[in-house]
Amino acid sequence: MQVGVIPSKRKEVLMKVLFVNPVMFSSETKKVQRRNNIEDTMAFGLCKAFEENGYDITLYTCSSYEPLDKLTYPFKIIFEKPTFPFLFHPTIIPRLPKLKGFLKKSKFDLIICSEAFSLATYTCVKQCPEKTIVWQEMASYQHTLYQLPAKYWYNFIVKDKYKNVKIVARSQKAKEFISQFSNNVSDIIIDHGVDLNQFTASREKQKQFIVVSQLVSRKRVNKTIDNFLEFCKKYDSSYQLIIVGEGESRKDLEKQAKDSTFSNRIHFKGFLSHNQMMDDLSHSMAMLVSTERDENMITIDESLACCTPIITTSVPFTSSYIKEKELGYVDDNWSAKTLEECIHNNHMLVNNCFIERYKQGYSYKIKQFLEAFRQ
Repeated sequence: MQVGVIPSKRKEVLMKVLFVNPVMFSSETKKVQRRNNIEDTMAFGLCKAFEENGYDITLYTCSSYEPLDKLTYPFKIIFEKPTFPFLFHPTIIPRLPKLKGFLKKSKFDLIICSEAFSLATYTCVKQCPEKTIVWQEMASYQHTLYQLPAKYWYNFIVKDKYKNVKIVARSQKAKEFISQFSNNVSDIIIDHGVDLNQFTASREKQKQFIVVSQLVSRKRVNKTIDNFLEFCKKYDSSYQLIIVGEGESRKDLEKQAKDSTFSNRIHFKGFLSHNQMMDDLSHSMAMLVSTERDENMITIDESLACCTPIITTSVPFTSSYIKEKELGYVDDNWSAKTLEECIHNNHMLVNNCFIERYKQGYSYKIKQFLEAFRQ
């Protein structure tokens, strides 16, 4: 195990909190593409917020996601090397056997674990059931091996071993799913959240739309481009489409844009850090999502933190929230006309985003966790 930490100088610590999050970010390949740093990940942001709010926080994760740059952090991070990775793959269900010993010798007031279907979560449930919250993201069985391992796990392990453990869902759909296997699911729903200090909110929007996405087939960025090109043809060709992200489909998407009449209106910017893309994201009319298989998208939370409305399919779990609060448009067949309507109603949509913005912040999420824990 490796630890990176800057010792805290706080006079008083509110609680000792452990966040067990073995899979730090999604990987499109079986080999994890390690990043230079992990500061843009949800886990890092949430832990940083805990630390800034006066909590002694430790992040426990898999070393497969350890950043390439050897940095020090404002809180303790433990990277444990996974064992038997050919069987317990680090991108799916890492096996971290040293976690058990760590829990035995450490004293925490609250433990937050990602996912019920997790060996690390099971370890926490067995060792510290009264102190553990299971933070459930999945709203269906994991697909590996025809769903058989996940079906066994939820129907036997969760139903039997998780009886006395509080479960908090990250969406209404996740709540409905996990409630099939537990009677101890909180009514409080806690989605990912963002650092509001890192995301600039703006009412001043420019004549542009933005995509922030991996450039892979399931994201259907090609469909987004088609809809934007139709918008340019039918309504207004002075708008721009900014595409932020990298992926195996980039060359094909660039060719699609280049072969169009409005090629000069589409701009590929590659992968950008939060700071690098902030100006484009906060000043766009909307962020565009055409995904066919992404339940939870942190980029949606980031866009809403910038008070930039969302145009999306109904696939992301936050789509029901977007529709209910009128923070954009939810339509599996959104089109050029949707972009036009977004422009026409942009002032109202942006204003709604400002009203709801505080709910995107990590500080609000922390209050929700503590409320769920004390129930």
